[in-house]
Amino acid sequence: MKKIILFLLVVFFSLSGLVSEAWTLSEVKLGRKLAKEVEKEFPLSKDPIEISRVEAVGYALARFSFRKDISYHFKVIAKKDINAFSLPGGYIYVFRGMLKFVRTDSELAAVLAHEIAHIEYKHALKQMANAQRMTIYALIIAAATRTGAGIMGADLLRLAILNKYSRKYEEEADCRSIKLMMKAGYNPVAALTLMERLCAFSERKPPRDYGIMMDHPTLMERAKYILKELKSLGVEINRRKAANYLPVSVGENRLDVYVGKTLLFSASSPSKAKEFAQNLDKALRVDLEPFQISVSGDSLFISGKFVFQGKKEEVESVREKLVKILLDFKVKYMPF
Repeated sequence: MKKIILFLLVVFFSLSGLVSEAWTLSEVKLGRKLAKEVEKEFPLSKDPIEISRVEAVGYALARFSFRKDISYHFKVIAKKDINAFSLPGGYIYVFRGMLKFVRTDSELAAVLAHEIAHIEYKHALKQMANAQRMTIYALIIAAATRTGAGIMGADLLRLAILNKYSRKYEEEADCRSIKLMMKAGYNPVAALTLMERLCAFSERKPPRDYGIMMDHPTLMERAKYILKELKSLGVEINRRKAANYLPVSVGENRLDVYVGKTLLFSASSPSKAKEFAQNLDKALRVDLEPFQISVSGDSLFISGKFVFQGKKEEVESVREKLVKILLDFKVKYMPF
């Protein structure tokens, strides 16, 4: 009796594996079909630098995807839209506008990891299946038939390109993207800086009819739960590192110290300029409040840490410039 039960279990799991493999093949076939439609509609970039950058970051993340049954494909669309989307079966597209919008490879990783997560969880197929009141498997079969391919395929493409995912699916993809980024060695805070900047950008310049800035859920809501997820994972929230915000540098003359393009101070010697720049780089954060930048005697302190010593009027001038830089930054990039 035990042998019969064991035999039946082996048969059951073997058949389950075959069925699962068949569905994966169908999903990949559907994705390939949809990808051909995308590439008829949108011109692909031929820039080797753009392509290699997206592929390098994409494949670094894909190594840690739990979908080992598919291959991922990363392509760049040569249009200025700030957008990215994915198709069933492993096809991911990033618009050139998004490549210019991200400030670091970690922010690009946030974009690509989010799309990988949509594919991992089969969000497009699930949402379409729910809308059509059918199972994912019935949807794939319907989309694969001659009669259903046109209608289902068009709806799937519209869903993917417009990023019209439910709040549940967007949050699931956002949270999963953070874990993928951490596994691949990217700074997960970039998921937050990217979302905050998208939110700020959308408030200043209304988005086009489609794109990653669609409001299901709102970008502000997404930024808030991404921040909550990062904190729950014990991640230090340092936006400067994640997005290369407010870089501190010493000018070519080795005396001038800059924050971004703003000249902050001209030191009396290269060694003093270097020391000031290093101290400032360690202490400076984009979420500082004005009272955290203080002057005591002839010295400047940030959050209680010594940064710079000089003539009192020079130190006061540096403080005023830093406060203005931070206030301008928050208005531009952090609309909360």
